[in-house]
Amino acid sequence: AAEIEHILFTKGITTKHGYKFLSKPELPEIKDIFDIEGHKRRVEAWKDIKWYGCEACCETPKGKVIKRAWVRNFEGMLASPLTIVENIAKLLAFYKASILHGIEI
Repeated sequence: AAEIEHILFTKGITTKHGYKFLSKPELPEIKDIFDIEGHKRRVEAWKDIKWYGCEACCETPKGKVIKRAWVRNFEGMLASPLTIVENIAKLLAFYKASILHGIEI
């Protein structure tokens, strides 16, 4: 994903990008850093995550491109589902941005 991001950025196709992690079921909200009970609920809910997701976006001259990717939770299998799903979502978003601008990657 980083290599494609670099190509698109140097060609002026993407100006900025970002991502956020998702989960199913969703994790409980935390009001602020002092919300001790919220933190406890979130840590406990983390154990029950069935799917990890990532939503990646990038800004282009033709508009914002947003893509989501999901993988099953396989934590503890010598790989991180968060790293994998982040890279998949970024690749999907950057690939779509390149297609919008006629660049074959």
